[in-house]
Amino acid sequence: MKGFIEVTTEGGCSILLNVNCIEMISPLNTGGTSINTTSVYSKENWRYDQEIQQSHYFTQESYEEVKAMIEEAMK
Repeated sequence: MKGFIEVTTEGGCSILLNVNCIEMISPLNTGGTSINTTSVYSKENWRYDQEIQQSHYFTQESYEEVKAMIEEAMK
């Protein structure tokens, strides 16, 4: 799916991440990757009540694999 990557967490769950929300990726000593995401979401009054949500994921995929997935999703 364009604009998204599918990764597997260290716990074995598959998740889709929007590449526009990815702030940083870094390799882990385990061979996996750490992915930090940031997104803005709105509550009831979307113009004035917005919050930033930051998430952190540890994936089984290597840094190089995640980097390649991001590049492909952005084509």
